[in-house]
Amino acid sequence: MNPAAPASRPPRHGRGRHARAATGCLRGTAAFAARALLAALVSAAPQRARAEIKEQIVAVVNDEIITYSEIEKILAPVFEQYEQIYSGAELFTMLQKARRDVLTHLVEERLILQEAKRLKLRERMGEEFAKEVEQSIAGVKAKFPTEEEFQRSLARQGFTMESYRAREESRTLVRAIYIKEVLARCGVSPAEVKAYYEGRPSEFTEGEKIHVSQIWIKDSPEKPGEAGRLAREVLSRLEAGEPFAELAGKYSRCPYAGKGGDWGFIGRGHWNKDLEDAAFALAPGEHSGIVRSTLGYHILMLHEKRPAAVKPLTEVYKSIEEKLVREKAAVKREEWLARLRRKAYISMVR
Repeated sequence: MNPAAPASRPPRHGRGRHARAATGCLRGTAAFAARALLAALVSAAPQRARAEIKEQIVAVVNDEIITYSEIEKILAPVFEQYEQIYSGAELFTMLQKARRDVLTHLVEERLILQEAKRLKLRERMGEEFAKEVEQSIAGVKAKFPTEEEFQRSLARQGFTMESYRAREESRTLVRAIYIKEVLARCGVSPAEVKAYYEGRPSEFTEGEKIHVSQIWIKDSPEKPGEAGRLAREVLSRLEAGEPFAELAGKYSRCPYAGKGGDWGFIGRGHWNKDLEDAAFALAPGEHSGIVRSTLGYHILMLHEKRPAAVKPLTEVYKSIEEKLVREKAAVKREEWLARLRRKAYISMVR
């Protein structure tokens, strides 16, 4: 008996006692196959390693295994982060969820890589495959000041250069087959983009915006009353005809004082509500009086108002197209993985 052979599925038309019996038989066969493969692996190992191997195998995917140590290696940095955020039962729950998520990911990755091997994708890519792997590694290396720093980083993560290259080769294959089997089947037509745009006008409507400048005179606890006095003086000079931008550059403490206090166009939700209400109430070319906030005293100048408007399709076309491709790809990916799972023999070894 070949324990790696996929189990046959029960006939779709069987719904009675015979179908249930067949399903039970198949489940028993799958469980026996998992035990048989595990037994073969354990018996083939040196005696001292047998207990360790038996403990480490957590899943069988066709003729490949996934080990406990693989999961723990991936989760090591996550565990360190979680231990700083969670504790007690919550920490245990989060770690268990992380383990399940990683195991699911590893099972899917095995299925994808096995499909890439079946399709001889690496051979079909030829020199392009090696080129993509080298470009990926070079891109990571470029983030380090020296080769030695790069090598030290690999060592800290438990990689040799050989094992790191193998991982990048796997990632390259996963990307390539994802493009071939999923993205290539997710074309979006102009009609679909237009229909999405016309069906969701509120999604592409920009609220009213104003082009505003401000002079902010900060409160000083060491000099109570000084900020208010200065604000009144600045307002008086503004009303006497001195340019707003010059007064802002001299007296304002806002981040854009060097630009004459110019904040550019802003919508609601970007400022203190009292400042927003005062600014939106102004007419173009008008300045406010002194507006008090928890930060001090403000004088606002409104340059221009833009009413709420729907963005043109040409402006949002690309973002809609990308969104629709992502949505289609998510569905196609799950359908593709479901087909791979149905053809595969997968067993979680407990």
